[in-house]
Amino acid sequence: MSHEITIRADGFAEAAFSMEPAWHGLGTVMDHPMKSRAALIAAGLDWGVDQEELFRQNVDEYEKVDGYKLNIRSDNKLILGMVTDSYKVVQNIEAFEFLDDLVENHEMLYESAFSLYGGRKVCVLARMPGYKEVVPGDALLPYILMSLSHDGSESIRFGGVATRVVCANTYAIADREQGVNNLTIRHSGDIKEKLSRARNILGLASRQFAQYAEIGQALAQRRLAREEWKEYL
Repeated sequence: MSHEITIRADGFAEAAFSMEPAWHGLGTVMDHPMKSRAALIAAGLDWGVDQEELFRQNVDEYEKVDGYKLNIRSDNKLILGMVTDSYKVVQNIEAFEFLDDLVENHEMLYESAFSLYGGRKVCVLARMPGYKEVVPGDALLPYILMSLSHDGSESIRFGGVATRVVCANTYAIADREQGVNNLTIRHSGDIKEKLSRARNILGLASRQFAQYAEIGQALAQRRLAREEWKEYL
């Protein structure tokens, strides 16, 4: 699988990363931890999603297709997907604002932000406050990943991950961790009310990372005898 980062016609890659570049070398790399507004702009994700009526050609005239709409990028008018009338758009800026609201004083730090497949999927990776060291110099960083699928193919997904997600294939790795499935929200009904459940997920993720660190510290202190090492191999 390739990185699938959205690259505009002018060559701009819709991606931004904090401190360290991604393996694919694309996007903007900031020399400091990013706040939400800076991450949104640096990644070029300050575009919106509009909805338009869907029509089909019937002989010499067009007739409206009831029950469906098209999701359209506001900047370049790219068709992102076809969705039902009940589908409710969550804009990119709303996703950043939502993550900010999870942490006191809006001090959430952003590790990466990028879009995939022309903007059909948008991913935001934030780092929760604090970290644990397994051994000195080996830090376990607690990440929260949120993804939006503007093409209607997936629900909003949110959860804790241990992978630094920077592209489509690292997203797939994080997906296998199952953390990103801690909370899935369909694009219908009262989305803001559903997102309020994420505060509980944040607490759960913090406890899970603490447990992972304890397990890692215990393993780091374990020394195998020669016979145990042979048996392990």
